[in-house]
Amino acid sequence: MSSKKPLIRNIPTYTQHPNGCGLSALLMLLDLPQNKEIEDFLQKTWNKVKLIFLKTKFEQKELQYAIALQYLLLKAVGYSSKEGKDQIYSFFSDRLNYTYEDIRVMNSFNQEQFHKAMLDQGKLKEGYLYLNYTQDRDYITPIMLMENIHTMKTDLELKILAEIFNYEFLYQDSEDMTGAIYFTQKELKKKISQNTKVKWNKLEQFANNPDYIIIYGQYYHWLSIRGIYRTSQLADKERIKQLETQNGSNIEESSTEKSESTKSTLEVIQDIFEDDFFDMKEWNYKKMMIDLNDPALNERVILDFQSLSESDRFYIFKKRANSNFQIFETFLNHLAHDIKHEIALWKDYVENKGKKTSRNIKRSQNETSEDITKDTSAANSDDSEAKILHLEQTINYIDKKERHEQSKIAAAGQIKLSSKKDAPKFKVNSKSKKSNEPPMFWDMMDDD
Repeated sequence: MSSKKPLIRNIPTYTQHPNGCGLSALLMLLDLPQNKEIEDFLQKTWNKVKLIFLKTKFEQKELQYAIALQYLLLKAVGYSSKEGKDQIYSFFSDRLNYTYEDIRVMNSFNQEQFHKAMLDQGKLKEGYLYLNYTQDRDYITPIMLMENIHTMKTDLELKILAEIFNYEFLYQDSEDMTGAIYFTQKELKKKISQNTKVKWNKLEQFANNPDYIIIYGQYYHWLSIRGIYRTSQLADKERIKQLETQNGSNIEESSTEKSESTKSTLEVIQDIFEDDFFDMKEWNYKKMMIDLNDPALNERVILDFQSLSESDRFYIFKKRANSNFQIFETFLNHLAHDIKHEIALWKDYVENKGKKTSRNIKRSQNETSEDITKDTSAANSDDSEAKILHLEQTINYIDKKERHEQSKIAAAGQIKLSSKKDAPKFKVNSKSKKSNEPPMFWDMMDDD
């Protein structure tokens, strides 16, 4: 039985935007309080990005940084060929090869779908804003930014974001070709098989190495791994500390080979049975723990092995050796140019929206010419702009609010260590034939 105390990361707990669990999960694992260079970069990015909102109500740092991450992601996978973008393209293509092109194609398709949805709803001006990204210069406006934040991230998108901070995805052999570690239905039985032990030991090794981070995909929800261990490991370490204190010496100084040579045959046989006993104790599915942070609950949660499903995935990321953050400066220089044009685009949209609102008021209320002038002026005032902006920031939030609340209720079921039959149920895309099948990346484009 291992006497090494497992690593349980003291990472911060963050809340999330609706469907923004992937962004928050990565932010928590980056451990910003201990990585000031990363936090400074995200703060500088947010200081630029917030300008396109004109006015913003986002006050929590983690929500601001999540918006910054989404903005960086859209810039990273766009198709613009303007100056500076070639450096960003080279950075990702050198590290991700053909996977990078796959992600860019997928992103282009997503934005075209968002554009089409706006047109189908009769929102022509809003739809036009998407063309500034898909067919022009990768220019982003708040409507597009918030629509993408409110769409769940795929594992491919998280791999892009992780590379910005010098974490490379560590591919694991798996039948589903995701490269993630997961347990099949057969391996999730109460009796722990040898295959299960091998996979679990791998997870423990990665979780105990500070150079690795693990993002846990639970159906359509992303969470941050703090630690993976067996409860016996915690207890054993405490027992050793107590014995060391009592004896006034280090137990580990004794030689295993020497003790074995002085044991009688009966004692050796007893040790074998004792090892079997400890093995059974260690590999109890109720005592195999997954310690994590849940952005939906904004708190720490501990699950046991029986809470896992065949559709759950553990994505392993390794910190690149001798890596630097030169890409930060490249992004910031790129954004400084784009922000000016994006602010202009959004201002033009808001002004036209304000005029349209004023005309609607005129027709519906049959006001006098003096009142019309007064209301038109008010529509162009700072207060009016703020109201209009708030409406645009939440344009796609309202229709997804109910689904978000349902997701929070389902996620709340994780707090207790439940059996399989009590495990929280998540709605699975209708394309999947069985509820326990892992979702494909095209099924994960929305939380439906």
